[in-house]
Amino acid sequence: MHARNAAAFAFTVLGTISCAAARSPLVSGFPRALTASDTVTRLAITDALKYFRPHRGRIILTSPDGRLSAAGVPNTSEWILVILSRDELQRFADDSGDLSYVQVFPAAIVGDTALVDISLESARSRSRREGQLVMGGASACTWLAVKRSHGWVLAGRRTCFILD
Repeated sequence: MHARNAAAFAFTVLGTISCAAARSPLVSGFPRALTASDTVTRLAITDALKYFRPHRGRIILTSPDGRLSAAGVPNTSEWILVILSRDELQRFADDSGDLSYVQVFPAAIVGDTALVDISLESARSRSRREGQLVMGGASACTWLAVKRSHGWVLAGRRTCFILD
């Protein structure tokens, strides 16, 4: 299989697995309750996708600590959300060319307040370059969520910046 076709196939398979798992996280065959971190991360990603307005289709998600799980990804029919590690992301860029991705930082929860940083970034193919080229860059915001009597709700975006 040609490297580009292999990468596309792996991307499609990962997308299917990530989306299926995101809809019904299971523990021992039973749906698992979402953690506070999962809940606020889902809320922030949902709003981030509306705010950043990525192209319809597949969207790559990653996290700096590699701990973003399908449980923290929203259920959506608008996009196919794929979770890749930073190494997988770089390999995919190497095989497929330069690409954009959404980086989701771990939720910081203190009492009834949570912050989630999310950025829209770029990864460059190393096919003609040396070294790792997963890069930061384009846009970033911090989302604020608060816990109410009925659960976590998104209070809005804070501290957004865009680099041209």
